[in-house]
Amino acid sequence: MDVEKGKQLLSKARKIDMEIADKKDLIEALYTCVGLQGISYDKISVVTSPENRFEAIMAEIDLHKKEVEKLQKQKAKAIREVQKKISALEASPEKRILTSFYIGCHSMLEIADALGYEISYCYQLRKKGIEKL
Repeated sequence: MDVEKGKQLLSKARKIDMEIADKKDLIEALYTCVGLQGISYDKISVVTSPENRFEAIMAEIDLHKKEVEKLQKQKAKAIREVQKKISALEASPEKRILTSFYIGCHSMLEIADALGYEISYCYQLRKKGIEKL
């Protein structure tokens, strides 16, 4: 398999994983905008406004959570497709690297440390593994 096409094909799950991480960061940031909760207003005069910012932010958070669920389903489908391709390889360091990188979404540095290889050698093995597909 052509290395560039292989990387594109195998990277589906990693790309979706990054989208999920971005959405989760956005959700966390929106939660910080909700403001204080549980304040007693019984002795404070409160001015009401026609717009309820709390509800608007919570609705936006809910929307993003639904998008994360949709992305997680897409990621599961992508993982199954990638796993099917990688499973065609024999047990080897190349297969382990491809699985850890494209399915486990680990960094190449983490993979190199786990296998006890130099990072440059891991990149070479990844390339060889893709070519074997």
